[in-house]
Amino acid sequence: MKIRFRALLHWSFLLSSLLLNCKETYANEKKNITGINLGVYEKGPYLGIYSDIDKKNQVEVGINYLNVPIGSYDANFSEDIEGRLSFAGLRLLYRRFYKPSTDNGIYAEAGLELNRISAYSEIKLSQLTYTSGNLTVRCPTCSSMDLSIQPNPIALIPSLSIGWQQKITPKIKVKSSIGIQYKKINNADWDYDSNEFMPFFVKSEVDEAISKVNKDLENLPVIFPTIMFSLTYQFNAI
Repeated sequence: MKIRFRALLHWSFLLSSLLLNCKETYANEKKNITGINLGVYEKGPYLGIYSDIDKKNQVEVGINYLNVPIGSYDANFSEDIEGRLSFAGLRLLYRRFYKPSTDNGIYAEAGLELNRISAYSEIKLSQLTYTSGNLTVRCPTCSSMDLSIQPNPIALIPSLSIGWQQKITPKIKVKSSIGIQYKKINNADWDYDSNEFMPFFVKSEVDEAISKVNKDLENLPVIFPTIMFSLTYQFNAI
């Protein structure tokens, strides 16, 4: 009985020590995280956590995701095609405030994103018309074709912004920023969703469409604007 009591006392002591260490670790980690940031920008909804290095310097890490229709596009087919655009990534930010980060004021921001940006369109070739000589024909046996702009495995997108922070309460602030970012869009490619032979008059128009899409993509600038609006909540604010 004494042995069981000693064993129980020993394990109780170990469990108490473990819980105390976990509590201290959690408290220390919580101190390192100043607050959370919930917002929206051109790549969709955004959720981040930030930490104050000192009174005027701040770092943040966050994630974003967006998948939306982008309307119709003239790819030189007999009908415009519909597409979807998606963003998914991780964002790293550094902010430098002109005043202490707890006050209203202006700030500068440098960012680096690890992002996947892709566009996609499913084209039902059997519903289109084609030109073969002087004839306008259809291809009822044709299947669907996937036209897509494939992302890089990891696309690095640097950015520079300037923003304003407005304090609503000691714990809640509103941020808005505007800036520029660098991103080169990849070329488009297509995949025919069938084992059936694609007629030459269909293949010819598909090649022309891909050529037009890639030419339009090459004419896009590599510098794009970036705009964000967000709401922040600061832990343990006085």
